[in-house]
Formats: sequence, structure tokens, C-alpha cells
Amino acid sequence: MQEQAGKPNTKLNSAKAQKRAEELAARLQKRLAELEQERQLSPLPPVVIGGALVIPIGLLQRLQGKREATPDTFAKETQRVEKIAMEAVMAIEKSLGY
Repeated sequence: MQEQAGKPNTKLNSAKAQKRAEELAARLQKRLAELEQERQLSPLPPVVIGGALVIPIGLLQRLQGKREATPDTFAKETQRVEKIAMEAVMAIEKSLGY
């Protein structure tokens, strides 16, 4: 209406507005087509090309008769070791100002 009234200070004339509307409509159609293509994607089943069997060495030795039981030193000094570790961490934290 401002354009028809002859006002030259209109920010967007009808030709520019029409061109922008067409560009946005084209962008919308392109994006909708892309989304439709993405909806049609389907994953392929996995193809196994290798495998591994992990056996703990202790179990293997026990099954072969090379070892009777678990080592005697396993987890005997947990409190002492934990205390030493906590003291080391606390010393570092204090040196950093925490």
C-alpha cells in the first residue's frame, strides 16, 4: 500500500518481497525433500568379520592343573593401601590449594 501511495522509503518493495517469498518456498520444498529421504534410510544388518575369546590366565592355568587356587596375597592389605593412596591424594590437593 505504501508503494502504491508513492512513498519511496519502503523497506521492502513488492518485487523484492515476492522474490524472497519464492526463495523461501523453494528452500522449504528442498528441506522437506531432504527430510523425506532421511526418513527412508534404513540401517543394514551388521557384518561380523572377526571375533575374539578372552580367557583369564588364572582360569586357564587352573583348568590345565598348573595352579590350584588364587594367590595368597590377593586383597590382604586393602586398608593399608587405601590409606596410603588417600594420603597421597590429599597431599596433592592441599598443594594445589584445595
